[in-house]
Amino acid sequence: MSQSPLKLSNQIQRILTAAVLIPLVLLVVLYGHETLFCLILSAISLLALYEFYSLLEIKGISCFTWLGLGLGLLLNLACLKDNPSWIIAVATLSVLACLVYAILQRGQQSQVVPAVAGTLLGLFYLPWLLNYLLYLRRLAQGRWLLILLFFAVWACDSGAYYVGSRLGKYKLAPNISPGKTIEGAIGGLGLSILVFVMARIWLADLSITTAIMLGLGVGIIAQVGDLCESQIKRWAGVKDTGSLIPGHGGMLDRIDSLIFAAPFFYYCSDFILKQ
Repeated sequence: MSQSPLKLSNQIQRILTAAVLIPLVLLVVLYGHETLFCLILSAISLLALYEFYSLLEIKGISCFTWLGLGLGLLLNLACLKDNPSWIIAVATLSVLACLVYAILQRGQQSQVVPAVAGTLLGLFYLPWLLNYLLYLRRLAQGRWLLILLFFAVWACDSGAYYVGSRLGKYKLAPNISPGKTIEGAIGGLGLSILVFVMARIWLADLSITTAIMLGLGVGIIAQVGDLCESQIKRWAGVKDTGSLIPGHGGMLDRIDSLIFAAPFFYYCSDFILKQ
């Protein structure tokens, strides 16, 4: 079956974008100073957070956007201090700041609670979860573990997309994302597992059973993250969160799977390394 020119063009854009971004990501992860990594993470976080607040704005929920972006930056930069109390302090400040700021909103009492809730949800959905990438990088062999996570999530996304577009027949969640199929989800899981099994080449202590379980877990969690973001977009009535990344949509579209998989893989890796 021949593909439409528009769909083919989109696929070419996806491939070209990946060909440019993947080497840059690998260089930063492997050789970048922790401060540089944190700053890049902060920039990604703020772009995605702005897109998230824009989605809520479409539905009439006016979040405290600039306050949220400022607090989000503090949440990310607090990671430069390898001390959990700094993160907890900024998270506490975020809750208090949003509630106090709400008091200053005159004539908008009907929107105060949704605004506070939306602002805080964005902070814990994006900057908070993205911080786990830095936590993972700090573990023993953390740089390689982070690259492994990236490749597993990318493989899962690509497997789900290409297998689903060619072999997909049975809908996975038609009320949330009509384009996703069960066949695509299985293809994504298969590639995620394959990446972890192949990683045993340089992670010799990783047993085949553990590799399969981690690949399965990351694949499932990553696709759940994708579905959660799809649910938000469907609620807002948009196809993409933006057009920042050619062929991939907005920043949030690109990291939706990663922000769910990062905490899962961090805690699994931390537990395994302590055994």
